[in-house]
Amino acid sequence: MPKVEPEVAVAQAARMAPPVARAPEAPVTPEDSLVDPLADSELRGWDRLKQGSGQAFLQAKVHHNLADRALEQSQNASAHGRRDGVFETVLRRNQELKALTRASAYADVSTERDGGVLWSGDKKKGDDTLADAMPTAQSFAKAHGRKTVEMTDGGRTMDSYTNEKGNSFDDIADRFIYMGQGDLNQPKGEETQEAKKSRLRRSPERTAMMQAELAKHQADPALSGHQVSQDSSAAGALWDVMSKRFASGLSGDVMGVHAYGQADHGWLNDPATGPLRNNTMNNVEKPAVEAAGKATIVDLFGDDVEVAKHLKKFEP
Repeated sequence: MPKVEPEVAVAQAARMAPPVARAPEAPVTPEDSLVDPLADSELRGWDRLKQGSGQAFLQAKVHHNLADRALEQSQNASAHGRRDGVFETVLRRNQELKALTRASAYADVSTERDGGVLWSGDKKKGDDTLADAMPTAQSFAKAHGRKTVEMTDGGRTMDSYTNEKGNSFDDIADRFIYMGQGDLNQPKGEETQEAKKSRLRRSPERTAMMQAELAKHQADPALSGHQVSQDSSAAGALWDVMSKRFASGLSGDVMGVHAYGQADHGWLNDPATGPLRNNTMNNVEKPAVEAAGKATIVDLFGDDVEVAKHLKKFEP
């Protein structure tokens, strides 16, 4: 029997399973205590989240580990022509994503007055990136006693979800591609790997699941009417929620840090044709700041002295 790749097996099982909306719930039960936060090396340190909003992050980690154990079981079983563990993997990952969605709705993304930094737009020369906006903004924020959303308590927890050093975005985005659009086994040559990954990261079914979960957890008025984008990966959708809540809570002067020069600001953000017109700062954060009416965004650029000294490239 030909070997079935694990993610392909998970995706196939997901398509064979009942529709997400009718899938049986897998509640956090005493069985989950088998993953003891104080004993399991993968959860060590996460016991700090047992209380308050952090509980959702801890529940997500429990389902994360149980899903991985089920996937390991399915890999071992597939060698013998069995499908043990595949459906358990799907159900656990569904529960993990629901918990992460709850976490994004409750995580602490607050800052002090005059303490916020938004970011957008890398500095490029042709196809080469000379400086990335996120690390540039974070360096600027740290130097000025401010925070980007990734530097808040909730942001740091989400960012370190699969990687203690941070930058869990791609891991989270790829972890839920089993709900993605189209065939994982599309023949090579018909689609680039980058296009394939982008397509697989998008999913109407996953969007519906996250939307339904958010509808149950809208204690933050900023989330009223929030729509999960079908064009985003799971990671992008989670960060959109946190970015909207972060931006809505900002007050005073907010620095909008851009790695590119001021001369490029207009065309890059042109509402009709600008390549950055649909990014998070333009589509999520600015409207949230304006709706809240408590803050003013001050744009700073890569050729400003105070930003130029912080220009950085992303380090994985």
